[in-house]
This record gives sequence, C-alpha cells and structure tokens, in this order.
Amino acid sequence: MRNLRRAVLTLFLLLVSLALLACGQNGPREMAAEIPMPTEMRQATPEEAVETYLEWLTFAYRYADSEVATPTMTADMAQRVSYYITMNLSADRVLNQRLDSFEIVEVENQNEIALVKTKEAWTFNYLSPQTGEFGDDFEVTYSVRYTVIVINGMWRVQNVAAERLSTTEPLNNTDAQDPDEALSDGADAPAIQE
Repeated sequence: MRNLRRAVLTLFLLLVSLALLACGQNGPREMAAEIPMPTEMRQATPEEAVETYLEWLTFAYRYADSEVATPTMTADMAQRVSYYITMNLSADRVLNQRLDSFEIVEVENQNEIALVKTKEAWTFNYLSPQTGEFGDDFEVTYSVRYTVIVINGMWRVQNVAAERLSTTEPLNNTDAQDPDEALSDGADAPAIQE
C-alpha cells in the first residue's frame, strides 16, 4: 500500500512538472539552478545524517523532487516530504529555504537509534513555478528534535519534532505554511532507553 501511494505521488509530481514545461513556463527544475545540488551523503554519525538531511531537503523543496533527498531519511519521512512538495505544487508554489544558523545542542546515541537536538534559524519564501516570482521572506527559529536510525549501516532521519521559538511576518498569513510543522508529527520522539 505504501509503495502504491509513493508511486501515485511520484506520478502526480511528474505530471505537474510536465504540464508546467508543456505550457512553456519555468518548471521547478530550472528555478533550482541557484541552489547547488549537494554532492555528498555524509551519514557516518547521527550529526552528519541530520546536516546531510537538511542540505538535501533544501534542494528537494526548491527542485520539487523528493526523490533526491530520500537516501537521507526513512520511507515514512520521505512520504511526508513528498506530500509537502505535492501540496505546495498544487498551490502553485515551491519552497525556497535557507539555513541561517545551525547548532547541535545535544546528542543521545544508543547503538542504532539517536536523538539529535538542534537550534536552527531559517529564512523561507515561496516561489511560483508559473510566474517565477518570489513571495515575501519569513524567518523562523526552531528547537528541533530529530530521531535518527541506522538503515543498512547509514544513519537516516526517521522523525522530526519542531517547536517554533520565534518568527517574523508573513508566517501569520494564511497562505504561508510552516514547512517544519508540516513535516513534524507533533509527537514526542521516542526516548533513548538506558
């Protein structure tokens, strides 16, 4: 069932991208040229896995292609990312984001599961694939807890729980959706057992 949903979402993204290109409009791929594609998948430690996830996720959002980031996360997390990209495309937008500051606050690591707690400051705006116009910037600072697990010898993000610490306009605008809240399940990450 999960594979069927993933296939349908992938097909939908492909059809939306082809429709945009067929209409002579700039598709998300062309707009991503300003954001270089990450070159490495650093996943030897939980900390590296989170940093790599954020780099590839930023590119995936702007490129409107969740598949490029899937090696950094679990299948369930990839499904959330794909859904968020699809939701934005259906609203005629792709997310443009920049990580302004990143601090690892704490790491709890036990064998093949880890919690990585961070403090992050982001700048976001949306870009219209139809017009190529950017929306207004908004800045958000988060306290984030990543659950990271080992799959086939590589650390991958399994869950994200973000708490917004501060924000600037236009996040209060009903058209803007907080990207990390869209991915966060709002539940506490599982505790590391001693």
